[in-house]
Amino acid sequence: MPAFPSAVRVAGFARDRRDLAVTGFQQLLEEVDERGGQALADFHRLAAALVRPRAASWAELWSGTVEAETERTRRQLAAIADGDPAHLGQAAVVRTTPRPGPRAFGMCGRLRTWTPLG
Repeated sequence: MPAFPSAVRVAGFARDRRDLAVTGFQQLLEEVDERGGQALADFHRLAAALVRPRAASWAELWSGTVEAETERTRRQLAAIADGDPAHLGQAAVVRTTPRPGPRAFGMCGRLRTWTPLG
């Protein structure tokens, strides 16, 4: 058995998720037409309950990526506002290689991640 599902299978799974999402959205619109804002509130409650077990891992991922970059950007903007260009001298060119395995399917298309070399 291959280490990764075939691209054809993964693409099929992505299309199935898309189709289920569209169908679910249509059902939600019908519920909102019938029950108003309470239908949306119920949907939000169920959605939050569904993903709650993943919140801690998402927070950890965010903390090591987006939060760290946000803080770095904040410091750079403060330096620019103070007239300090020192961070501009820290720029670098980095060679990378694609991580092994098939590209993932994301919300906006196919995703490829890269690993810096040496």
